[in-house]
Amino acid sequence: MTTSKTALAAVVAASLGLASCETGPTNEDIGFLLGAAAGGLIGSQFGSGSGQLAFTALGAVLGGFAGRAVARRLTRQDHAYMNDAAYRAVDTGQPTNWSNTETGHYGSVAPSQSYVQGGQTCRNFSQSVTVGDDTGSGTATACQLPDGSWQIRQT
Repeated sequence: MTTSKTALAAVVAASLGLASCETGPTNEDIGFLLGAAAGGLIGSQFGSGSGQLAFTALGAVLGGFAGRAVARRLTRQDHAYMNDAAYRAVDTGQPTNWSNTETGHYGSVAPSQSYVQGGQTCRNFSQSVTVGDDTGSGTATACQLPDGSWQIRQT
């Protein structure tokens, strides 16, 4: 997986967890942090001793900038389409696609069977997003609240 694809996957996963939040870090902040974590993990696979530490640090820096760049490419409207599709999919139990004709970005949400956990109906789902030539994916869980609405939780 390339660094930008890793970063995109991290941004999608973070977006799923923050779908119901009104405030918090910006997309670029999340992209940077998750990209840095992914890049550091990839970098740590190379070298040994102090060389491994250098590769880990370099991977974290490059991953952070790649994650920020990918997050910058997802617009607010992209996030709105992505989140609306996620809520529709978990509510209906049916796969749901979305696309933003202004940016050309698109994605899909595939829910699994519902189950009961702690007295709540829950459903896992996976989501993929394509931004340019990069496709990333993430998984999350949504649980139904007493009022019938769904709350998305990052897994």
